[in-house]
Amino acid sequence: MLKIQKLTLLLILLSGNSNISIARTSNWQLTFLTKDTVCDVALVELRNDSLAILHNGTIQWIWVDSLTKLRHVGQSTFESGARIGSIGGAIIGFFVGAIIANKSDPSAISRFYGATYGTVAMATLGGLIGGAMGEIERNDRTYQLSNMNCSEKSKHIQMILNSQ
Repeated sequence: MLKIQKLTLLLILLSGNSNISIARTSNWQLTFLTKDTVCDVALVELRNDSLAILHNGTIQWIWVDSLTKLRHVGQSTFESGARIGSIGGAIIGFFVGAIIANKSDPSAISRFYGATYGTVAMATLGGLIGGAMGEIERNDRTYQLSNMNCSEKSKHIQMILNSQ
């Protein structure tokens, strides 16, 4: 699929239309007046009241006035948040588990089991909390176009294309 997209872009550039600037990512989601939604779209070019999009390796032209919402889906940071939360939780759980176990029974085996259970429990909890925080941090951008006329939508989309 990636080869098809690269080939399509190469053909566009070789066709002499060098003013086309492809958006860096295909993380756009388009919603139409019909309530249909198309995901994994790259915004390519705006010409008058038509927008070129790259979807599934094919460039398609859509009428700007048919759009009601553009959404740029940010990259999820769940995995990195979960990783950091697990490490932090494991460190805290190790010490807290060992201290609590030492208060109830000061033997070495008790501290060992306390530290082990504390590490596992807090690493799991820290991973869940860290992953949730990472997902909350994801910054999606939504552009509501439903209350705009065609020329306003075109201007807004052009500003989005210029900012990429």
